[in-house]
Amino acid sequence: MTVSLSIITVCLNDKSGFERTAKSIMQQTHHDFEWLVVDGKSTDGTTDLFEQYSEKIDHFISELDDGIYDAMNKGIALARGKYCLFLNSGDTLFDLNVVHRLCPYLVTDLVIGQMEVFHPVNTNKNGIRKFSNRKIGKRYLFDRTLPHQATCIKKSLFDEYGGYDTSFVIAGDHDFFVRVFNKKIKISFVPFCLSRYMLDGLSTQLKTSELFDDERNKIKRRHFSMAYRLWIESKRILESSLKTIVTLNDSSCHKQVRMSRGVRTTLKGIVPKEVWPLLRWFDKQWIYCVYMWLWLKRKLIYPIIPIHTNCFVSQSISSFTLSAKYQHGQLEEILLRLKAQGMHILEGRHSVYVHDVNDIEQFCPGLLNRYPVGFGVKIVKSQIVSTDATPYYTSSINAPASTWFSMRAVGTMLEKKTVSNVLYMEDVAPRVYDIVRIINNNGCVFYAFVVQHISGPVLTGTPAGKFMTLFKTALTKNGMETISIKEHRDLLGPEYNQNIVSGKTTACYVDIQNFVLADQAIVNQSKRHIWKYSFSYDLYRKSFNLLEKHNVPLKDQNILLIGSFSAGLLPYVLGREAWWCSVGLHNKKLLPEYEKSLYLYGLSRFDLFCMDDDMHQNNNGISFSKYRIICLDDKSLPWFEENMSKFSELAHILFLSERDDSLKVLQHIVEVSTLEGGKNIKIFHGERVYKEPFC
Repeated sequence: MTVSLSIITVCLNDKSGFERTAKSIMQQTHHDFEWLVVDGKSTDGTTDLFEQYSEKIDHFISELDDGIYDAMNKGIALARGKYCLFLNSGDTLFDLNVVHRLCPYLVTDLVIGQMEVFHPVNTNKNGIRKFSNRKIGKRYLFDRTLPHQATCIKKSLFDEYGGYDTSFVIAGDHDFFVRVFNKKIKISFVPFCLSRYMLDGLSTQLKTSELFDDERNKIKRRHFSMAYRLWIESKRILESSLKTIVTLNDSSCHKQVRMSRGVRTTLKGIVPKEVWPLLRWFDKQWIYCVYMWLWLKRKLIYPIIPIHTNCFVSQSISSFTLSAKYQHGQLEEILLRLKAQGMHILEGRHSVYVHDVNDIEQFCPGLLNRYPVGFGVKIVKSQIVSTDATPYYTSSINAPASTWFSMRAVGTMLEKKTVSNVLYMEDVAPRVYDIVRIINNNGCVFYAFVVQHISGPVLTGTPAGKFMTLFKTALTKNGMETISIKEHRDLLGPEYNQNIVSGKTTACYVDIQNFVLADQAIVNQSKRHIWKYSFSYDLYRKSFNLLEKHNVPLKDQNILLIGSFSAGLLPYVLGREAWWCSVGLHNKKLLPEYEKSLYLYGLSRFDLFCMDDDMHQNNNGISFSKYRIICLDDKSLPWFEENMSKFSELAHILFLSERDDSLKVLQHIVEVSTLEGGKNIKIFHGERVYKEPFC
């Protein structure tokens, strides 16, 4: 008996998905169709559901196959309907009356309906895909395919032109549609939704992979002539160079997408497969030359920052020990164990990111309670340490395409920290609090960023496009650029490589590895604020050495610097392994300028606050009661007297002054406080050797 429609469902180990599909089919009000189920020998209990829905399943197979398209071909061979609709496990019919409304339209070779797509995480991808007003033809199918779950295919097409090519993994339906369209078939459109498609299946997961590009290029070489491919790609490159914006009209959205593609992807779609290895060799040499030029430019024209002068000591790098269970093995083995423990980690080519508090406590508990709440740890795989004492962000060990030149052109962890913190001041990137060294008993040493964790959803499409306008403005303003090319793929929509994440107050670009400080003039202009008002080295030796002579360690201490003269000691204090340093200044207007200059120098374990504000803790959330060491100058005495009661754990004061009367005032303040609270506070009188303050 012939029916109008054969619904074919292919499944493998997807019990919950199959149940969704089955319910939508069972609830149909019209029954002029058959349902065929082809299972790939599931082992998760999916086959148990087949008995439950056996009343509606007309044919059922459960056996090993050679992939999803082999299973579809088995379903086609069993089909008795005039048309086939592939509704795979997890996909559902749109409503109860879909089959009833569809049957009158089953006339042409292909009947194409609308489709609702749903993403379980990224809601920006949700919506209804319409095809009724589009011209479907050779040009359309060059880059795109038809909605397989919403396209009814006349069975005679399979009989005449063959089934799906089983050599494909995810693009076999695209290959079939191009093949039959070359035969001048007739198509029609259905003005309503046929199905719902969940964007969590195999094809969706692999669409960003090299496999997807390879299969799409295989289709282009098989069905389109080289002349046609050259014409299309030349037209595309021209449109991209003119920055043509293609507007896609949709009843529910209005999106703008820039037409831009990678050069390698374009070439793969043009040249024969046999020629590609030769072109890839030339491409690799070209990459080497580009990075060599970038490295020479950065080395000769503008040196890689930060530039350390005789005035300052660079910020120290703290060391932490791995927990007992990770005390043996190299980095690769440790990462495998982290994954085996079920930790929530995000792994890329160059780094591994961990942000869950419980996971951080498992592998390196010493990091907890040292940084602001809500931080993440970004472990960098590269272990080739540069002259600034931090590793290069990439290395040939982790990325085979990297070379000696590209490693130095991309820059070090210290530069990446600086870039991110400068962009943090523009509200477009997360703050990097620190670079730490993590070690174990096996001699394994690796480095990690301690970074502000942005926990919101990924932004794509129009919202991400608006953010990128602000982001590019911030790059230009701060003298930054992308590595080797102006339009890096990380800056191209609509996905932006999923690097834009929405935070509590603003969006952030969370991966800054592809951006470098390029304009040394802008960098020097900002850093000049430190150089102009810096202290001489004698001040460090004569003042802070007083503390060390009296066995007052700076290591792992919270230190408070009050006043403009004291602020100049910040680089030295962080260089002597102080954990965190807070700086209080009178002039609120100069705080951003000073903060940026400190970031450009490579400092990060600090925060600034205005002494005129009524505060009980610093911006890092550390209560003033936790400070044991405070550095003051003459002008800060009134503020210190007013807030003396807040410093319950204060033990040492370094006073920078040449005036004896000021010293007597400070001694009186401390004596009164000692009598009231029973504190034992020592005062160290540092000799004031400095230039005029800047604020």
